[in-house]
Amino acid sequence: MERVPICPDSNKTIAEWFDKIGFSGDGVTQEQIDNTYRFVFTAGQNLDQELPVPKDFFENPTVLAAAELACQLHQEDRRKVGGDPYFKHPLKTACLCAQLVRAEDFKQGDLNQYYWEIMEAAAFLHDVIEIRRDKDNYNTEQLTKDLIEAGIEKEKAAAITYLVNKLTPSSKEEGISPEQRRREKQEDFLRIMTETCNDWQGSDKEMMANILRLVKVADILANLEETVADLPLGRTNGLFAGKPVEYVVGVVGDRVGYLNERQDSIPNCAIDRLQIYLNQLNQLLKRE
Repeated sequence: MERVPICPDSNKTIAEWFDKIGFSGDGVTQEQIDNTYRFVFTAGQNLDQELPVPKDFFENPTVLAAAELACQLHQEDRRKVGGDPYFKHPLKTACLCAQLVRAEDFKQGDLNQYYWEIMEAAAFLHDVIEIRRDKDNYNTEQLTKDLIEAGIEKEKAAAITYLVNKLTPSSKEEGISPEQRRREKQEDFLRIMTETCNDWQGSDKEMMANILRLVKVADILANLEETVADLPLGRTNGLFAGKPVEYVVGVVGDRVGYLNERQDSIPNCAIDRLQIYLNQLNQLLKRE
């Protein structure tokens, strides 16, 4: 399979990137690497059209620096079902952002380079505070510091951190019912989708709100695709045993319903893909 270079000025490839995060270590086959590559860099199975990942996604220094930082911060994190590196989720989310913002049906497809950079960088880092805050007290101040140390200028680092902070949910309360958790999920989703970014001025205010919504939708789409892919294996190895997948369907259904009523701010192709995977998840559940 052809490998996509991370940076045109180096010989690094996606395969070598997987090496770095420990995915292609002992006991991992080339087929597994290729399957992960396909998962990350295609729109998914059973879709009529796949959007390409744009070339500049792999060339932008800000995006690459954020990706390297995310890779480092998620170094020890693994997905629960298959044990794959967690980094493949933010990688998938960032790729989806790069695809969707350039979709022909999206009125914000003319976003300038600055906003592409901070959006894709935030997509790579959107989970780092939520995952690492309880492990090592990671916070927004540390993220901004790390971004600057990674070579990202102070203004961009602050904008990226702002987006990541808005995308980070509050700490989860333990022992609550699936119904209450679903309500919390929807409230958090609505908080992000209606965020006005009043800390910014003029056109920046609207643009920051737009890209915040797009990163969240890409995150939802990546999570849903991963759930569809993981469900059969999770039922087999027991990691999904007792998990109320109907709750996942309900959460996504709430979000798809909301987005269907507000298609002016989200690419139609994203909503269509969410509906496709929601339907696939429902079909899997019917076979249980």
